Amino acid sequence: MEAMYKMRLEFQEIPPLMAIGFIEGQDYRILKICGDEITFESDEQIEDVDVLEVSIFNLTRSEYQAFRFTDCELLQLKQREFSCTYTLKVDIGQHEDFPYYSGILRQLAEFPQTASGPVQSRLGSLDFLRNTQMYDYEKDSDFHESYELQLAEWFGPASRTTIESGRHSLDDYELALAINNTRLYKQVAQYGYKALIQSELERLGLDKHWLVSQPLTRVYIGNDYCPHLCPDEEILCVLLAEALSAELDVTIVLPSLTEAQLEPVQRLLDNLNEWCSSAGKTVEVTVNDWSLFLLLEPYRQTITPVLGKLLNKIKKDPRTQLMFGYERHKEKMQENNVSAPHYSAFLNKWGITRFEFEAHGTSNRIPEGTHSLHFPYYQINTSAFCPLYAECVHFNIYKQKLVEHCPQFCGELCKLYPKHVNMIGRGNSVFGFDGTLLTEPDVLDQYVANGIDRLVFSVE
Repeated sequence: MEAMYKMRLEFQEIPPLMAIGFIEGQDYRILKICGDEITFESDEQIEDVDVLEVSIFNLTRSEYQAFRFTDCELLQLKQREFSCTYTLKVDIGQHEDFPYYSGILRQLAEFPQTASGPVQSRLGSLDFLRNTQMYDYEKDSDFHESYELQLAEWFGPASRTTIESGRHSLDDYELALAINNTRLYKQVAQYGYKALIQSELERLGLDKHWLVSQPLTRVYIGNDYCPHLCPDEEILCVLLAEALSAELDVTIVLPSLTEAQLEPVQRLLDNLNEWCSSAGKTVEVTVNDWSLFLLLEPYRQTITPVLGKLLNKIKKDPRTQLMFGYERHKEKMQENNVSAPHYSAFLNKWGITRFEFEAHGTSNRIPEGTHSLHFPYYQINTSAFCPLYAECVHFNIYKQKLVEHCPQFCGELCKLYPKHVNMIGRGNSVFGFDGTLLTEPDVLDQYVANGIDRLVFSVE
């Protein structure tokens, strides 16, 4: 196997998926383009290759461009153990711009071996990238010295946004508060929800922000990402009682589930159902795991399912806007599967008509209906295992396993990232920060006009 691996490396001259060959509709892997000679690989022998179509990724337009060559001449056929490689001579005169685009592929293929010096300047040396916005690698070494300094930079602009600059009708949407960790649960149990949001807004420098003038009407209790950060039955009873006393509606947040968690969740739903019946209330439960669809079915009278953030999948990354072709295709990146009518119909069949969205730098295309928007934090990725636990317990981030008894290191520790990416690591997840809704009322107005009737504010 080692000999075979080395043998295949010699053909890695075209960046993967940057060029694809087609013969009679069947795709083949392009290995090499050198002048008017094209080498490709097939898993079986091809009797006759007269017409070859080559699609090359056009970095300027961020889409594939097809070149069709006829009367191809077979120069070489090599039989290998698991495949055949063909080298064809083509008439590049059929496409005058083909040498230019194939030359770009050659530059990319040679770049890792020949470039030296800082990454940013090396990338700038490639002709076709000189006028392209690129990721600023130079800034990756610039970190905040502490989490507090990072928060001050994130919320600083918002702290200068006053009540008067809000310009919002209180009837346009409801304001909800997300409490998603043990620290916040304990504070609510001791002081209540409204005292909590006031103290947290003061901590973040938002005590004069327009958020202060909005009435708090709903609370989200629980964590979308980690089961160990969801409240136990005892504290949940206290949190529900506080919500009832403060006349707040309730959304219970549940994460993705393992087999071992199905039975505890079933008990939780039973308790919720009893509480709703005795209090004369209904609650929402966010669905972040497909198994919850079936578990919630018997409780349709008291519990309303909501599509959670983990199932409302969309590409969320602070570096997205620096991707090739972002400006050309950014409208397509605003949509996801909930925009498809047949998928919305499937969710509606299960009683799910509200979807949880996040403000994440790229605008969301909001489908028909009324939905929720979380801010200013958004999830980038989540693991079933916990890197922070592995680092604290084993001093090795790669020694990850399913955590059964969690000491909640994330209550004291977080992972800082370079300043310019606006990211933070907490426990098993990485989050981004987008303060747009806090500083640009026009963006909020646009969301409200397009179907957002609930804002969910997370203090951390």
